[in-house]
Amino acid sequence: MMWKEYFVQYRRWIALFFVMLVLGGVFLLKTSNGRKLEPQGTIKPKSSLRSAMSESHHSKNKKIAIDVKGHVVNPGVYFFETNPMVLNVIKAAGGFKAGVNDARLNLAVKLHDQAVIYVPHGDDEVPADYPIPGIKVQQTTRTDQNVININQANATELTQLPGIGIKRAEDIIAFRQTKGPFKTIEALKSVSGIGEKIFARINAQITV
Repeated sequence: MMWKEYFVQYRRWIALFFVMLVLGGVFLLKTSNGRKLEPQGTIKPKSSLRSAMSESHHSKNKKIAIDVKGHVVNPGVYFFETNPMVLNVIKAAGGFKAGVNDARLNLAVKLHDQAVIYVPHGDDEVPADYPIPGIKVQQTTRTDQNVININQANATELTQLPGIGIKRAEDIIAFRQTKGPFKTIEALKSVSGIGEKIFARINAQITV
């Protein structure tokens, strides 16, 4: 019976011991959980760093677009990592077609984003709308006598001719881009919608 008397005598101290034991266990559990969460908090800065590095990488890989027209094997739009030389662009387009006088071209010139280059056939003139470095293009499309160069005039200038509306002006430009520059003013009659009557009204106002 000694232990019963001992328990009664010291029950307050025993109860206090168990309370402290429980509180100590709760404290240790919280501390342990807090330590497990710490690595998660360090992930955010690393994630932000990766995102910034990714954006920087994409900006450096921005494509440069060059539109290639005229007498190349595969006309079209080509993309480059850096500003390409004319030579690189021609190679990307499959090279020149037969009959191109490459001596007229400055193949070492570098091109900027969204540039358009036109490769002429032989000694044909280059359309004023698509000049290429190394090829001389006439600076004006009209003379002091108000004569319009049908190889270089734009749609607005062509509509100043009698009987030439915007549709026929666009047909003239499409014709010279696909068939090449007009060799003579009479060749203009090959364009759909331009017959002898219209030609007779404008032949004194046009040149090639």
